[in-house]
Formats: sequence, structure tokens, C-alpha cells
Amino acid sequence: MLLEELASRYRYIGNFTNAHMAAGLEDMIDSAVEVSYRTLARAVGKDQLKQIFDEYDWSSRPRDLTMRDDYAVSYYRSIFEGRPCYYVRFSGIEYVFAVDTKPSKTRPAKTIMILQDGSLAPVGSGIGVYSVRKIDDVTAEVSQSQAKTQQAEKALKKWLSDYNITSVIEDDEEMDLPDFLNSI
Repeated sequence: MLLEELASRYRYIGNFTNAHMAAGLEDMIDSAVEVSYRTLARAVGKDQLKQIFDEYDWSSRPRDLTMRDDYAVSYYRSIFEGRPCYYVRFSGIEYVFAVDTKPSKTRPAKTIMILQDGSLAPVGSGIGVYSVRKIDDVTAEVSQSQAKTQQAEKALKKWLSDYNITSVIEDDEEMDLPDFLNSI
């Protein structure tokens, strides 16, 4: 398998600040195997790492701290919610990259929060930019609770696309997906 194909299999699905907030997080940590930076970078791709961990020097001739050289960061391979994953533990927070699969029609996420950094989190895990509730197979209710960010807007659009949502309810007004996307 080519490196590009391997990296495209793993997609950033979010970070979790409290192990009791996300189903499967404790199991993921308990069954984790530590891996090298090189193994992680090959699996998830440096482009994703650069986007999420932009505080590091990613230049070809770094002068500042690189992710590879940060002794306080560790890398793992595990299983998250039945999917193979890799994760980075950075400042005590797990940043998870899981096999990119379409959401299951039998186990849809009913309500999620989209945080400022674009990560998905269970409801109650903080104040998100968007709260999204799937009502039926093609309809979702969206509410915005704070100023939107580009990352949160991109994650919202991806979530709506992944779940094949065609109609959105916002402020008790139902609109077609294209009209909603033009309004955000």
C-alpha cells in the first residue's frame, strides 16, 4: 500500500478533554500501543498534523520546536468505537485519527457539538459553536451558540454531507441544505 493511500484512510475525528464524555475513549486508551512519530506521520499524513498542530515548526529546516522533538507529546495506535485509529496525546488531550468510514445508518449520531477547532464532541462537553441534532434520515436541526470559526463551519458542512442531510431546521425555520449553507 502506498503511503498516500495509508494516510488517506485515517481522518481527524476530534479531540477529547474528558474521558467520561466520549463513549469508547477509555477503551481506546486502555488498549493503546505506543508508536513512534514516524509511524504516526506515515499513517495519518503530515498535512493533517500540520493543520491541527500549527504551533510547531514544519519547515524543511526547522529553527523552532518540531512535533517530532517535543518530549511531552506521545503517539499511539488503538481502536476507537470499533475502528482502527492513531492518536496523539498533547497537553493531556487525545487527538484521534480514525479509519475514514461513512457513518453507519444503523447507529447515527443523534446530537453532537462542533467545537471551535472543528472537532466533534458529545453534547455537554463544553460550549460548541454548533449543536447539531439529527431528526430523521434527511433532516437536521442546527443551532449556533457562539461566533463561528472556519474550522467549525467546515466540520458542520462535512457532517451534513456525511449524513446525507438535505433539509436543515434553524430557529424553527426549515430550509433546503443549499439555502442553509448560503446563510452560514
